[in-house]
Amino acid sequence: GAKPAPMSEGSEFKEQAKDLLAGTTAGLISKVVEYPFDTIKVRMQTNNKYTGVLQCARDMASKEGARVFYRGVAAPVAGAMLESSLMFWGYGAAARLLGGKNNLSLSGITLCGAISGIPMAIWLTPVEFLKCRLQASHTAKLYDGIYGCFQHTIKSQGPAVLFTGATATMMREVPGGAVYFASYEVISRALTPKGEQASTLTVIAGGGLAGFSFWAAVMPFDVIKSRMQTVVTDITPAQTAFPSPPSAPSSASSPSPSSSSSSLLATSSRGVSSTITKGLSSSSSPSSSSSSSSSASILGTARQIYAQRGISGFYVGITVTAPRAIISNAIVFVTYERIKSFLDAAWQ
Repeated sequence: GAKPAPMSEGSEFKEQAKDLLAGTTAGLISKVVEYPFDTIKVRMQTNNKYTGVLQCARDMASKEGARVFYRGVAAPVAGAMLESSLMFWGYGAAARLLGGKNNLSLSGITLCGAISGIPMAIWLTPVEFLKCRLQASHTAKLYDGIYGCFQHTIKSQGPAVLFTGATATMMREVPGGAVYFASYEVISRALTPKGEQASTLTVIAGGGLAGFSFWAAVMPFDVIKSRMQTVVTDITPAQTAFPSPPSAPSSASSPSPSSSSSSLLATSSRGVSSTITKGLSSSSSPSSSSSSSSSASILGTARQIYAQRGISGFYVGITVTAPRAIISNAIVFVTYERIKSFLDAAWQ
């Protein structure tokens, strides 16, 4: 058939504005619903003492109170709003550039989804760095809130440290975005008669599958990223710049502030710790892991996870992430599609 006529600059601006507005609202609502699940996921990924979702949730609630499930929520809510708007903006812009979403083949949709992951990864890396450090038990104690975490990190290590795990995040978001939108469109097209708008149930099914497929495909990179971003390299006001040499660590005790601070000695010239501390794993000690300067890299972190837990270590938290992803992404797509339809009718 004939190629669709290119959009005027004014029409393209309107479409981009609709994607941004609808995506922002979708991100806000979904993040508020799913954030407690995310907190549990990060705890399970960064602390080997947890073997199940309920065990982790009960332990957190009993020791730290119910508010712990929303600790550090401010940055992720802002991040989710921008993340969702960037995701739909990037996907929509790429789709229109290639002829329009409804005219794309599955391979075209997959390409557009991958493109949408690039701006998301750039934005999400510093946001998730702060989020993970406020969620993980061995780093949360170092800060009094999101602003304190940001301020202290910048002051002690410089702004570049906020992009720790950037490559792992990109490796998660680009292929993840491809799988995400392809999954949604497959379900949406299969269950929607041609020329009609997808029903709410179809959008829920497509969004849920998209969320599940994303995490099933890229969960290992998320586990690696969480480990890399919660390496303890900070010095709290109560600590000195030159802590006393640590005593020999006990084999399976929980990290204390003093044992966590021992990893300060393992900071490299680039401000990235060359060790994953005992706070990340009860089975690794600073002395054993600091021997390799690459242990905070993607490959080094992956090797450590495999040595500690085997293949299953790369899917730690999947039991909480899967239902969370299904619910939150169903909310994302329902909110996005309905607001986008409203804006299409109101702003023609």
